[in-house]
Amino acid sequence: LEEKMEVAQIQLQIHHTLHQLAAGLPATSAHKQAYDRAMTQLNADLLDISELYSEYAEEFTLAECKLAIVHCAGHHDPALVQTIWREIVEQELARSVNTPAGERGSLLSTKMLNLGRLYSQSQRYFPAEYLMVLLEKQTHHQRLPYGLVARTMRQIGIPSGLLLKFYHRIYVDNKDVHFINSGGRMFILREFHDFLDDDALLTGLGIAERAAFVVACLEDINRYVTELQAIINPDVNTHRLTERLRMLEAKFQKL
Repeated sequence: LEEKMEVAQIQLQIHHTLHQLAAGLPATSAHKQAYDRAMTQLNADLLDISELYSEYAEEFTLAECKLAIVHCAGHHDPALVQTIWREIVEQELARSVNTPAGERGSLLSTKMLNLGRLYSQSQRYFPAEYLMVLLEKQTHHQRLPYGLVARTMRQIGIPSGLLLKFYHRIYVDNKDVHFINSGGRMFILREFHDFLDDDALLTGLGIAERAAFVVACLEDINRYVTELQAIINPDVNTHRLTERLRMLEAKFQKL
């Protein structure tokens, strides 16, 4: 009975999503008519989870509904989950394409917070590192506000130590040529700086955990400053970022 109730909730979620998509469309619209037919079918009977996925969530590209179904079914498919999350982020950004950057960032953050509360307890359905990379790339390409991703991830409950490791791997291991050539590595260092330059960052950490985190931060900062200083003919932005990281280093040394 509990399983049927969960499936029924997903069916209701699909119906609600289709209703939102149909709202405002002219009655003669092919999309409107397709949504209406689907909602009529959903009202007629309780469907099984496979039907809900293939005939509704997949058919109408309802990314959040697809994630809910995969989670409900306990289906383990990392590549599929990553694809669904990419669809969720891209759809959210597409809906706000004509909105100012600050508001777009807030909308994306709210979406991630709401979904994070549902799925973040399971790495299967909330692949934190993949999402960190995806969101940072989108933040860079869409010119969303700095600090958005780390702040959102921390609010979801991802530990600061884990985020520090994610930033290091994004900076060191990222092989996305387009991202690198468009200034992605410098962008990540700026995001890294803003992540650490948060007075609330160490709140709640125990003495040993705090000490280990500070040491790891200083190691990363020192490495990045050294790399920036090795750049031949650095521009003004590079000089500015180097100075910011030095100031951050001094701040952490006092800790």
